[in-house]
Amino acid sequence: MRWSHIALYAAATAGLGLLALQLEQNESETLYARPVCMPAMWHLFEVGPQKPLGYLDLGTIEENGYDVAELVEHFEDSGKRTLLLEPENRRFPWGALYVYDPEALQALLDTHADILRAEGWPEDADAFVALVSEESVNGHERKALYRLIGVAFNDQRFV
Repeated sequence: MRWSHIALYAAATAGLGLLALQLEQNESETLYARPVCMPAMWHLFEVGPQKPLGYLDLGTIEENGYDVAELVEHFEDSGKRTLLLEPENRRFPWGALYVYDPEALQALLDTHADILRAEGWPEDADAFVALVSEESVNGHERKALYRLIGVAFNDQRFV
């Protein structure tokens, strides 16, 4: 069976466009709708118990049709915390938005407090995210900390 695809992006989930619908038309002209994800945005929308931390640059967010201020409000209203780095930031000249689940991230940090202490990193979720946003960690020199940060982002190489 051959399918022709027509992409239709529909606003959903509090009007933020979290879900896109793809209409498919088969040979008998019957239309089917199925959800498809906007892959880059899942770095933020998947934040929760399994992925305590996520971030995207502001350009990617805007290119996907999202308003940064509305996203910040959405995440904070849902119990998440955000850290907005404005453009011209030292590390992210284009700006970035970090989103994190404070309870899930704090639980992860509590479990690995020994690594944080050994590296001189904060054990508090808010301070941890602030430092992650400011400092690059060399995975060859600081393997345990690098792995912990990877786990926080749910990087599949580390989970």
